[in-house]
Amino acid sequence: MAGRRELPRLPEGRSRDHPGGLRARTALRPGLSFQERGPRFRPGVRRARGGESISDLGDLRRLALSLPGAHEVTYKGNPWFNVGKKTFALALDGRAILKLDRGHQELLFEIRPETFSKCPVATVYWSYVELAHLDEDELTDLVLEAWSQIVPKKVSRPVLEAAAMSKD
Repeated sequence: MAGRRELPRLPEGRSRDHPGGLRARTALRPGLSFQERGPRFRPGVRRARGGESISDLGDLRRLALSLPGAHEVTYKGNPWFNVGKKTFALALDGRAILKLDRGHQELLFEIRPETFSKCPVATVYWSYVELAHLDEDELTDLVLEAWSQIVPKKVSRPVLEAAAMSKD
């Protein structure tokens, strides 16, 4: 099509099936205004889509514990969500700390700095997430992504496919 630019390639390991993959491609699309990208990409806008409530610790707990093999551990009064001995999410002072894919993490830091920031304690993959800035769909995608970072692909693949089917 004349006048349209090609989409940039996704970072290594990203695909349409990956949680946030389509969102990541839309965010990187050159020449689109925030209105064309949709409400998720407007910096500083805090709203829930479709009348859904803003996310909180209860939503994080419910989503994390609904995943196969996930359990909650309390450490110094804060909930940590693990599979076996590996942690994929924890809550601290109204924020979540999630283990996210590095490419997606850097993209989120760039397009939504009011919601996502680097976790200074950890060196890789961990991100602060302001729960109050997310709606339930966004939180679901992020928790699924964090969980899929620590479980084997043969365990995560059916869950991610089922989640993708339920959105369609």
